[in-house]
Amino acid sequence: LSFTLDPTSDPKEVEARLEISGFAKDKLSSLELDMNALKIASVKSKDHRALVFSTENPKLLKIELPRSLKKGGPFHFSIQYAAKIRSSHDGFFKVTDPDDPDRGNLYFSMFEPDKARALFPCNDEPYDKATTEVIITVPSEYDVISNGSKVSDLPSRKENRQWHTVHWRLDKPHSTYLISIAIAPFAKIADRLKGKEISFFIARAQTEKARYALDTTKRSFEFFERYLRTPYPWPKYATIGVPTFLWGGMENT
Repeated sequence: LSFTLDPTSDPKEVEARLEISGFAKDKLSSLELDMNALKIASVKSKDHRALVFSTENPKLLKIELPRSLKKGGPFHFSIQYAAKIRSSHDGFFKVTDPDDPDRGNLYFSMFEPDKARALFPCNDEPYDKATTEVIITVPSEYDVISNGSKVSDLPSRKENRQWHTVHWRLDKPHSTYLISIAIAPFAKIADRLKGKEISFFIARAQTEKARYALDTTKRSFEFFERYLRTPYPWPKYATIGVPTFLWGGMENT
């Protein structure tokens, strides 16, 4: 999933590109992806040929594959589309920080239980899991946090402003509703345990309060690994402060 976002322009939607790769579990000539209020512009094959698609059902994107696939056959296609930026705390949404309005517009995702389809077309079912990559370009004063490991953070310049493109990748399969995206100016505090980073991304005014939570989280890690005899399986553990978050908290991968 990749897109560019300028929070200072207060956009009402985001224009994005999604690439999907997979394998046919059975013979396959077309497939359907869940979507919610997305405006699909095009669907193309790996060799950039336009594919026939239908949004006759506004909750489904039906794609005709360029050729029928046998069981186990690979597919790869890309989708250009636009998604709404919401004010309700679901899908991809915008908030401001009442304790620090100067942070500007802040953007987060909340996909449980079936709202990933509000940001990108997908098989939005918890039982179906996939590896994920998120690539987002924002002005340099904004941070981008997502699942997995940070692959790169590349600076650029556009219209006399500094930007950067941040690339996150999670190479262990997980459910669509557990994908997380956070775009905001953050302060960061962090510690390490057994080579993995435990971090908190918060407003600068909350840094000292978060140090207690960071220490508690690290102690909890040590306890649960001993108690469950199971090492923490993911590349990192990050806690992100979402101002005014309606749900109180959310567990993402």
